[in-house]
This record gives sequence, C-alpha cells and structure tokens, in this order.
Amino acid sequence: GSMYAHKISPPGMKATMLLIMNAMYGGLGQSMGAIIGGKLQSKFGTVKTFVYSGVFDICFVGALVAYLASGKERKFSTSSINA
Repeated sequence: GSMYAHKISPPGMKATMLLIMNAMYGGLGQSMGAIIGGKLQSKFGTVKTFVYSGVFDICFVGALVAYLASGKERKFSTSSINA
C-alpha cells in the first residue's frame, strides 16, 4: 500500500498521501476489525468466531481466484503505476 500511495501521489503530497492511507488502515480498519471481532466473539464464542472467520477467508480467496482466473478485460489501467 505504501508504494502505491507513494507512486500515485501528486508532487509535494507524498507524506500526506501516506498519512491518509495509514490513518485509514491503522485507525479505521484495525479499530473496526477489533470492534466487529469482539462483538462476534461475545455472541458466538472464540472457537466459532475463529472457524467462521476461516470459512469467510477461504470463500473470499476462492472468489478472488475465480475472478482473476476468468480473464475478463479490466476497465482500469495500471500504466501510471508501472511507469
């Protein structure tokens, strides 16, 4: 994520882009994960929450692999990132 934010940021805004990205990931993402995980753990218990999370992760990875393997034409371009 840091390299992507660094490459897409306008000149003079690299530190700001990294700050925003890290705030979203560290502040919002981890906080929401802890809150949702805690609620699930208190409702279903630790073992069931772990199992449900694992099943969700396997399904998500399977869907992602199927999507990427489908070979559909993507509508976005990564030419500005690779340059």
